Amino acid sequence: MEEKNNQKEELEKEIEKLKEQVEIENLKKQRDELREKLKSENNGKYGTIPLNDKQSNNKEIENDTGGKTGKIKEMLAVVLSALAVVIIIIIAITAFRIKNESRKVSEKIENKQAQEEKTEKKDNQKSNVEVVVSSPQTPGTVPDATQNPVDPNLVIPENPISDATAQENQLPKPEEEIKKGTEYYTKSTKGPVNVRKTSSINSELQDELPDGIVLKFIGKEGKWYRVSYTINNQTKEGFIHLSQIRKK
Repeated sequence: MEEKNNQKEELEKEIEKLKEQVEIENLKKQRDELREKLKSENNGKYGTIPLNDKQSNNKEIENDTGGKTGKIKEMLAVVLSALAVVIIIIIAITAFRIKNESRKVSEKIENKQAQEEKTEKKDNQKSNVEVVVSSPQTPGTVPDATQNPVDPNLVIPENPISDATAQENQLPKPEEEIKKGTEYYTKSTKGPVNVRKTSSINSELQDELPDGIVLKFIGKEGKWYRVSYTINNQTKEGFIHLSQIRKK
């Protein structure tokens, strides 16, 4: 009995396996049929199993993000290039304006200096030359007192001095150059003539000379003459104030 039961169980297992094989075969047939349908629909090509919606959406998002990033980079590059060009143009214009302004300022300063120099020259000419304005007078006539009141004691010269002559008289005469070796004489008014070692009244007294001693000119320092003189058969040099010196 036990053997029969075992055989029965084995048969049942075999039947189950056969059923599974039949189901597998049916599934394979269904798979082949589906492939054939896909093949006919895709013109003889096996259809690929489409990706699920989530994967396709992720790929689309990645593609869109990459495209947008590239466009943003291109736009930034264009904007930066334009800004660089604008900055260069502004710098060039500013430098040109500064150069023009500095040139104008220097020209104004030069013109002002030139005008000041002209004005200064005119003022110097006016200060050096005194313009005398007078109406022509005939010798021996007295001007009309009603027009220009005049001092009654005023004497009008017969030959009026011209403006040029008056200007020459007002200008200081140049000092005459004294030649070395020119002879002078001591001039004693009150006591002896003092000869000093330097051109100063506080200088040490060198000699006291009487009136009429011959002096030979050597040089001049202010109002002091440096002279040589001979006294007691000895020639010396010293300084004498011009108030104590005379010509022949």
